[in-house]
Amino acid sequence: MIRTLKLFKILFLVFFLHVSSDVFAMNGSELAGVGPISRSMGGTGIANPQDAITTLFTNPAGVITCTQFSTPEVDVGGSLLAPKTKASITVNSTSVGAYAASKVYPLPATAISVPFNNNWNYGIGMAAVAGFGADFRNTTLDQSSFYNLGSKGKYPLMASNFSQLQILKVASFISYHPDDKLSIGIAPHIDYGSLDLGLGTSSNYGIGAQVGGIYKFNEIVSLGVTYTTAQTINYKDVYDPAGDGIKENLKLDLPQKIGIGIALKPFGDNFLIETDIKWLNWANAKGYKEFDWGNQWVYSVGAQYKPIQKLALRVGYNYGKNPLKSHDNFDGSTSTNVQGNYLSTYYYEMMRVIGAPLVEEQHLFFGVGYDLTKNFVLNAGYGHDFNKTLTENGTNFLGQPVSIMSTVGGDSVEFNFVWRF
Repeated sequence: MIRTLKLFKILFLVFFLHVSSDVFAMNGSELAGVGPISRSMGGTGIANPQDAITTLFTNPAGVITCTQFSTPEVDVGGSLLAPKTKASITVNSTSVGAYAASKVYPLPATAISVPFNNNWNYGIGMAAVAGFGADFRNTTLDQSSFYNLGSKGKYPLMASNFSQLQILKVASFISYHPDDKLSIGIAPHIDYGSLDLGLGTSSNYGIGAQVGGIYKFNEIVSLGVTYTTAQTINYKDVYDPAGDGIKENLKLDLPQKIGIGIALKPFGDNFLIETDIKWLNWANAKGYKEFDWGNQWVYSVGAQYKPIQKLALRVGYNYGKNPLKSHDNFDGSTSTNVQGNYLSTYYYEMMRVIGAPLVEEQHLFFGVGYDLTKNFVLNAGYGHDFNKTLTENGTNFLGQPVSIMSTVGGDSVEFNFVWRF
């Protein structure tokens, strides 16, 4: 057990060396799908995972839909994300705005699937699955003495000019398919999270699991269902809500989720249509519920067409209403309770709207897959997140009128290499 834990730590460190200091998320703080096949089809895959990565992180029962899982498979790849975040704050008649630091962020994803026999499969892998971030350091929003109250002190314009959350998930799955119609699977999860709210990085682990099932009614229709437990990570000494130099802990959950998917092959294996519906329980997720997130329904649809056996063309769309509730007319002179600690409501709203800018809702994806050889496949994709703006109006701690605005959008490129033996 000790050697296994050491190995996990080494693997975590290797992966985080390749993950930059900011993460761009899709549905709330979670990516819409992991791997280029799932993401190119809008984040679908519950009813018809097509590779080990999608099976591992979407539905652990997925091997029944893939004839290639009768042999071992290794998937290695990831995503390159280019978010674009803009924020502005207006106090009385003074307006200040800036773009967050513009960078390209690599997120890794890899998985292995191995058959035991005709009825059992096992897999393991890891991927960056969630996060958020905004870096407004050295911009016009980075004003530590914006409010100069003389003998009462100086106070910043924002609560924090920098935030970053990274979550890397290690998962393994085992699936059982007694016949060619039914498959069930379970995937234990180990999460490694790293959170920085401007006062230094705090890292910790969380655990959870996902269960899933797939039933093939016939060669045309498949139905998939999944359930994922809530997974808590406690970040120690990560922020200072009272501004007294004493750092406090903050617990953040990956929320519990329920998903259902339908896959259709109306013209055989050359044409596939998938649609998924997911429910993300942000309203009961630690950390997110304190910042007043609502539950989120995510709707995704994707299609794949094979004009020839070696070539797959993919397109997908994903929609998830912004889970962050609007607090128009907030009173910034009050305080808000966050896990037993009281934070100025003015700075609390800054953290909600600008510190964790996760308001994007609509995403469009395209992708391609090509069998370079019988055992070697290349998959690639492109995604675009349409700009979404959230604006709140209220007052600061002096009772002056304040308006806060955050706009988020961006692009992504996905790829992976698949070896089948």
